[in-house]
This record gives sequence, structure tokens and C-alpha cells, in this order.
Amino acid sequence: MKPKPVRPPAKIPNSPAVPAETAGKEADVTGYYEENTLRMLRWGPGRSEEVIHRAVWDPGCKSPQEALHSVERRILERLIPLNPDPVLDLGCGVGASALWIAERLPVRVTGITLSPLQARLAEETADRRGLADRCRFLVGDFCAPLPIGSAGAAYAIESFSHAPGPAGFFARQKELLTPGALLLMCDDFRTRDTPVDAEEGRWVRRFSDGWHLPSLVTVEEAVRRAGEHGFSILSDEDLSPFLRSTPRAALAARGLVELLPFLKPSIRSSLAGGTALQVCLRRAWIRYRFLVFRRVDP
Repeated sequence: MKPKPVRPPAKIPNSPAVPAETAGKEADVTGYYEENTLRMLRWGPGRSEEVIHRAVWDPGCKSPQEALHSVERRILERLIPLNPDPVLDLGCGVGASALWIAERLPVRVTGITLSPLQARLAEETADRRGLADRCRFLVGDFCAPLPIGSAGAAYAIESFSHAPGPAGFFARQKELLTPGALLLMCDDFRTRDTPVDAEEGRWVRRFSDGWHLPSLVTVEEAVRRAGEHGFSILSDEDLSPFLRSTPRAALAARGLVELLPFLKPSIRSSLAGGTALQVCLRRAWIRYRFLVFRRVDP
């Protein structure tokens, strides 16, 4: 028997009105994931579940697999009472979260990613797991016009901070989500707008630059921007205490690897950003938060 062909991921055409600066930021994020995704899947802590985001060790977590899906469990708990359809995965990676949710809730999930590689891998996994009829993956920018209808809910796991700007992010989601719909976000947020000293500024900037995070803002700024576009904050949970820090010896080793002359710039950037994140979390300059918004503006 011939293997069943996998449909190629749909590509969202770029909007002609996208500013040059925004297009440049998109290209940076696209290149970052095109060059680092396979490495993350092969060597990252979430490789057993094909998860790229961080594990959250809630009290009672008994395995790395449970910790890797702690964020999805929080999303699922919010979605079950509403049973929204369809659901958008904004910055879907290789589809692990979308498929995990679709296996537990009978909804359609549309994942959006800037990376053609990630979309292709997600489509292949959906087909392999028998979910291709309810999960689709598009190549495009979740802050740009999308060829999809309105949605009943959306979530963004470690992807909001990649958006060109928070205002544009919430403006676009307002267009996509119906009144009353939930928008759930789990991401890194700065603890203050202005660093207290040069050291904090240097490490936060190194994290932001290394991981290409134009929208690394405070929670207060995100809530303010959300309110301007018709979203009300329902809850804010700090998940930072449930993250496991990288051992200092491993960070030191990573610093040495960053110095290798033959290292690709994208890998060097990823390692530098990861090291800076650990420093920022330890010093409470960055916090990992789970936010839930509702679209209230008709």
C-alpha cells in the first residue's frame, strides 16, 4: 500500500499593508524557528511530547509528561464549560498543544505559525494521530489578516511576546474572536517597565534579543492594551514558582558553548536568550504568567 499523502500546510498570503519594521520582526522570528525547531525537538526538555514550551511542575505533577502539559490543562479547564468551536492556537509550534486539546475536547483547532517547517511537522503528526479532520495548521502571522472565520476561543503559549507589538496583537484578536470568547495567554512578562539598574537592563535585553521578543512587556501593559481593544482580564496566575531552574553548572557549560566559533548565529542567539531567561527568573526581573481575558466589547 502506498502511504497516505499528507496535505501541505496552507500558507497565508502576506498582507501588502504590513510595515517594513513589522515584516522584519516576522522574518527574524521565522528564521529563528526554522533553524532551531529540529534542535529543540531533538534536545529540548519537551522532546518526549514534541513540546517546545516549558514544563510547569504543579504540586502533584508525577512525571515530566504531566508537567509539560500543565499549561494545556489550564486551557482545557477553561474551554470545557464553553465548548467553543473553532479554537485558535496562536503560535502553534509543531502542533503539540492543539492536538493534545483536540484529543480531549471535540472541537476544531486551527494552529497558526510563521514557520513552514513547524506547520508541516504539525500536519504530519495530526494525520498520523487521526486528527487531520479537526486540526489544521496555517503558515502566517497571527497579527495579520487571516483567511479564517470567527472563533470561539484562542490561546497563545509563549507566542504573545513574539508579536510585533501588544496593541496589534489584541486588535487582531478582537477581529477574530466573537463577543464573550476567551483569550488565554501563557508567557514571560517583565516585572517593571524600566530596569532599576544597568545590570537588569542588560540581562532583560539579552533575553529579549536572543529569543526575538518585541512584545516582552509588563502584565500591566498587556492588560491596558487588551482593555483598549475590548478585552477584560479575568485572572492572572504566576507560574514562575513551578518552573525548574537550569542548574548553574549547566548554565556555565552553555556559556562556553556560546563561544564556539563555528556555532550558527541562530543557535548562539537561542542559547544566549535561554541563559538570560534563567538569570532574569532567578532575580525576579521576568515572571512566567498565565492570563485569561474575555472579549467584552461587542
